[in-house]
Amino acid sequence: SNYHLGYLIEQRSETYKKNTVFKSINKNKIKEINYSQLWKKIKFYAKAISSFEDQQRTPVIGLLTPNHLNGALIDLTCLSFGFRIIPIPLNITASNLSYIITHSEITHLFIGGKNAIKLWNEIQFRHDIKIISFFTNHSILGKVIDWESFNDLSNSVKNFNTKMRLSNVSINDTQTIMYTSGTTSKPKGIIFNQLNIII
Repeated sequence: SNYHLGYLIEQRSETYKKNTVFKSINKNKIKEINYSQLWKKIKFYAKAISSFEDQQRTPVIGLLTPNHLNGALIDLTCLSFGFRIIPIPLNITASNLSYIITHSEITHLFIGGKNAIKLWNEIQFRHDIKIISFFTNHSILGKVIDWESFNDLSNSVKNFNTKMRLSNVSINDTQTIMYTSGTTSKPKGIIFNQLNIII
C-alpha cells in the first residue's frame, strides 16, 4: 500500500467536510478552518511550492517559525505532497542553524518571528537559499519572497495534477528530519518517512 498523509487528509476532507479541524486566534477573533478548506489550502500551497522545482534540485523546505496557522499549513502541505520538510527548533544557536541548513540541504526557508529573523540574519551570508517570510518584515536579509508573492506563485503554476502528485509520493522516501537544538553538541537529526508518520 502507498497510503500516505496526503491521501489521509484528502479522505478526511471528503468525509468530514464542514467539521472544524483548526482554530486560530487573530486580534481576539477566532478563525475556524474545516476539513474542506484545509485540503483546498494544502493543494494551493503545494502548487506554489512546486514552482520551486527545477531540473537541478528538488526543493527541501525549512521551517523556522513559532507555532502559527500558516506554518502548520506549510508543514502539512509538504507532508501531503512529498516535499521534504525540515522543522527547525527556535531555541537553536545561529551556528547550529547554519549546520542544519547545510546538513539537510535546505533550498527554501520559511521564516516567521523576531527570533527566527535574528538567527537567520547572523548566518545568511553563508547560504545561497531563498527565504519566504510569513510576516511583513523588511529587516530580513537575503533573497526574500514575501507571503503574498509566495501565494501568487500558486496562480502561475498551470500543470499541477493533484492525483498524479499524490500517487508519486513514496511511503519509503525521507519525508522529514527532526533535529535537536544541539545544546550539548551538533544537532542530531531523526529521519521519518511517510510510513513512520502514518503508523
